[in-house]
Amino acid sequence: MWLLFIKVTFINEKVLLKVMDLRELKREVDGLGDIDKNLRQMKSSWIKQIRKGSNQEFNFLNQLDDNSKKNLNDKLIVFNGLHKQLRRGQIVNEKLKTLAHYLVELKVASLSGDKRKPKILVRRFLSDEFTGLHSLVNEVKEFELNLNNLTDVYDEINLHLAGVLPLEHSVALLDSPHKNYLNKLKVISTKQKRFVKLVGKHFIFMAKSMKDRREL
Repeated sequence: MWLLFIKVTFINEKVLLKVMDLRELKREVDGLGDIDKNLRQMKSSWIKQIRKGSNQEFNFLNQLDDNSKKNLNDKLIVFNGLHKQLRRGQIVNEKLKTLAHYLVELKVASLSGDKRKPKILVRRFLSDEFTGLHSLVNEVKEFELNLNNLTDVYDEINLHLAGVLPLEHSVALLDSPHKNYLNKLKVISTKQKRFVKLVGKHFIFMAKSMKDRREL
């Protein structure tokens, strides 16, 4: 009955997981991009709150009228709040790496006939506060939601600036690498969703097989 703890949307456990074996999955998960690094680089190349002495790279922003400055500063407050929340995404990466490692351990324990370790690993997947699969699914969704919201604010700011800045200033702003870092974060989010599903499928398939063999 404990298998019902994981949402059935993960799987049809009868499907053989030929898409990606455990070693490949672990390698791919270990290679997830550094979210903290991309967030830092995006923020450092993006516009800041418009104050005296800020945005030296984009000093033309100081020439905006007061209404435009207030509009941008209000949006940047929201942007910065979302940016801060996204830093939790790196923890999601680490949890995925941990679970991918546990999958390998679970497979090895099953093959070696270990009766104790599989039960410990299964509990970690199901109920561990840090690595529980159910909570990790929610955290992956939360990261995606926050990233989508940040992208919306980012696009609103760019759209507003395109309407009030001369063309050469708009080009200078868009030539900065902040967009590249945002795109890298989107790629990582897409991979997180894919990998958490694969981890779930592998776990259910292995746990079901072990239970059928009375190893759990």
